[in-house]
Amino acid sequence: MASKLAIFGGEPAIPSNTFYPWPPITEVDEQYVLASLRGANHAFGPNCVAFEQEFAAWNGNTFAITTNSGTAALHMCVAACNCSEGDEVIVTAYSWSSSATCILHHNCIPVFVDIDWETMNIDIDKIEAAISPKTKAIIVVHLHGLAVDMAKVLDLAHKHGLKVIEQLDVPDLELLGERGPVHNPGQIGRPRVVLKHGTGNAEAGGFNTEG
Repeated sequence: MASKLAIFGGEPAIPSNTFYPWPPITEVDEQYVLASLRGANHAFGPNCVAFEQEFAAWNGNTFAITTNSGTAALHMCVAACNCSEGDEVIVTAYSWSSSATCILHHNCIPVFVDIDWETMNIDIDKIEAAISPKTKAIIVVHLHGLAVDMAKVLDLAHKHGLKVIEQLDVPDLELLGERGPVHNPGQIGRPRVVLKHGTGNAEAGGFNTEG
């Protein structure tokens, strides 16, 4: 360990060029944004519709619906699972706040399950103990490029008749690929949410499902 902290002029442990700006913005991005701003439809214009179709095809889904935020997409998922007042929804104890507030906004009760310290994702072995007669769904959050073992989660869900909502960030898509044990993360949960920014602090979102 350095005898002098970097903040006081010592040698930094991590070089200043280790991290890069995210997301990268190119001239193509600028052209599409300007085209949308100059178009007549600012909500669901041709670029938005094209993206929904391409993303659904890429992720192996029938439908994809873009939203103004990942929070809005989570709301849609909770509603699609018919969660209502007094129902319980299991969620990881470590995620962006919207993973839990989307439950509260439907007058449901978030039931937090501790994390697996090896992955920082929900500890699958602790989920079943949190299930009660009021449990309606499980929100699974894939974080930091590490996929939750969805095979085990789905086994629990089928055993107890629960819905499963998957949440993951776009930066994680590049890292996850087919690393999940039985699927690409974001393909199996019904419904599923994809956020457009790192660590769940989303600027845009999407809601994709089979029907």
